[in-house]
Amino acid sequence: MIRICLKAMAGLTLFCFIVAASICDQPRAVGIEPEPDATLKDLQNLDELRALFNKEKDSPRLILLLSPT
Repeated sequence: MIRICLKAMAGLTLFCFIVAASICDQPRAVGIEPEPDATLKDLQNLDELRALFNKEKDSPRLILLLSPT
């Protein structure tokens, strides 16, 4: 009984790996490239961040706050 369960679990695990590998192998977002003028800006104060954030109201925006601690 235990051997049957172990074989079933091994087969299920192998099946999951095969499915995951086939999904990960497919290309995603074909033809989409980042804009060539995209740059990383070092902001000095909050007003500069607010101005840049409000400048492009029609496009999606994301703010990442990273801290070394």
